[in-house]
Amino acid sequence: MSNPNPDTAVVAAIDLGTNAFRLLVADVDLDGRLTVRHVHRVFPRLGEGVGGSGRLTEGAIARSMAALEEIRAVVDRFAIDVVVPVATSAVREAANAADFLDRARTETGFDVEVISGTEEARRTWLGVRAGCAVVGRAVGDAVVMDIGGGSTELISIRGGEFHHAISLDLGVVKLTERCVRHDPPREDELRRLGAEAREALREAIPVRDASGPAPAVIGTAGTVTAAAVLHLGLTHYEPALIHDRLIPRSAVRDVAARLAGMTAAERRRLPSLDRGREDVILAGLAILGETLDLFGADEVRVSEYGLREGLVIDWAERYLASGSFRKA
Repeated sequence: MSNPNPDTAVVAAIDLGTNAFRLLVADVDLDGRLTVRHVHRVFPRLGEGVGGSGRLTEGAIARSMAALEEIRAVVDRFAIDVVVPVATSAVREAANAADFLDRARTETGFDVEVISGTEEARRTWLGVRAGCAVVGRAVGDAVVMDIGGGSTELISIRGGEFHHAISLDLGVVKLTERCVRHDPPREDELRRLGAEAREALREAIPVRDASGPAPAVIGTAGTVTAAAVLHLGLTHYEPALIHDRLIPRSAVRDVAARLAGMTAAERRRLPSLDRGREDVILAGLAILGETLDLFGADEVRVSEYGLREGLVIDWAERYLASGSFRKA
């Protein structure tokens, strides 16, 4: 049965990232308020090798088609008013992106929009802002960081408003593929993770206001939430315990040191770490730590809300609130 209320819609937002595909099914109203119905994620690693070859591999495309079929089956369980699928770093960089997008449309019915890094940052901020509102937190001046598989977005917020964003060619899959050859990684490989993250982050210096106090840093996406879960010692993923928590810089170092001594297989057995993140989490923690250092921040505030929620809110602002959407 479809949703009869003309002032709300049921939206399925799909984020096709470089490492993970994430689905959010949520009700959204005219004011952009969300009610989450379902979340789902799968790790096909679409961007495997893109940083070196500039192309999506046949294996990665095959895994991603299977992941989209899985997501399609989940979506079909709900009375969805609209599906909003977007692709980010891996697809926007790949020379054969059109082939992947055609297959996604033909085989799964998803007409995927490829969004720029700047647009990814803008919609991520919409989601993070909504997450702050949930806990009644006003955002003044801050930097929002979104560490992805192929890129990292840094968003400057001034007076609670989107001010400036930069999308860096720095992601956990790319950085791991460039720096790590051993399992567990050697000390020189760990140092290289930090050094390459630090070098890439030099492009983000304009986001930093050196004349003012250190900004609050808000982190979203898998690296930050994984760091929170591991720091808090949770045995499984509990969003309500993670959202809006402060994670000290020292805790990021401690988690990284603990994981660095494990093999990928040992990390995979940790009940709180998503399978599919075990071999790239050290690169993510390196990016997180170097970003905190760049902005002189002693802690990161965790946001469970990010791009997926922003996709829903952006759609609601464009079509639902404007009255241009009509239900079938």
